[in-house]
Amino acid sequence: MDSSFLSSAELRTVDSEITEPHQINSSHFSLNAMTTIRWNFIQDVFACKEAGISSIGLCRNKLENFGIEKGIELIKDEQLEVSSLSWAGGFTGSHGMTFVEAVEDGLEAINLAHALGSKTLIVVGGALGTHIESHATKTVVNGLNWLSEFAAEKNVTLALLPMHESFQKKWTFINSVNQCLDVIDSCNRSNVKMAFNTYHMGCEQNIQGIIGSIIDYIQIVQVADCKTVPALENDRCLPGEGILPVSGMMKELIENGYQDYFEFDIWSKELWRSDYSELVSQCQSDFMDLITVKEQETSRVYS
Repeated sequence: MDSSFLSSAELRTVDSEITEPHQINSSHFSLNAMTTIRWNFIQDVFACKEAGISSIGLCRNKLENFGIEKGIELIKDEQLEVSSLSWAGGFTGSHGMTFVEAVEDGLEAINLAHALGSKTLIVVGGALGTHIESHATKTVVNGLNWLSEFAAEKNVTLALLPMHESFQKKWTFINSVNQCLDVIDSCNRSNVKMAFNTYHMGCEQNIQGIIGSIIDYIQIVQVADCKTVPALENDRCLPGEGILPVSGMMKELIENGYQDYFEFDIWSKELWRSDYSELVSQCQSDFMDLITVKEQETSRVYS
């Protein structure tokens, strides 16, 4: 094949595939428990096992309602991987905790992630509130640094989640990839990375074009779409049913070497009222469709 006839994007794909093939398959799929919000912890676990899903993203509240010790034992008995544990953080005080309380809560979450065998703890920085941004940023950096040393001892990575700007007043002032990277760089810890959520970052300008340059920062990918610009906590939809370039983002992630979980994290008022067994099956099917499209596009480059 004469590489002179390929575009620069195609050349990057060919080089990546030749030097280091990135095989993504069903084992990279994970289901976040928020997708099936009405199910309890035990229903989530057994539904995953019945569907042949090897990994689950866990929410602390569901686990706590079931019983932490019983839950840890069940996860181990059923041999489920835990792709992530949500969430810790709120260092700015926006979630009713002081800074010290948020750090203490984070330490508990790290211990829990370790006990579950999860290498990823999702962290939300906190809303700006009465802080100026520079002080809020310093506060989040300090919080992450306090947690990161203990997390390293437990083989847990802190995955900072940037959210769409619609969520800055309640959840976090970290609303862009660049803001997230600034915090991570300020921490300068190898186990402080990014949780890349296609719903939250899908509207960012040239998001597909920058994925290659940020791939080493990404700890986990959470997948969801949206039919309009993100505005509500529960307005997500399945990939392909909305306006976000989910397929393109996943293609770039895979081609640039991402090899970890794709965690379907569908907060949807509409889908929360649906049949969950059908929803789980649809999530699996959509994931396989997305990675199949990537494989087909890669094969066309070779032809």
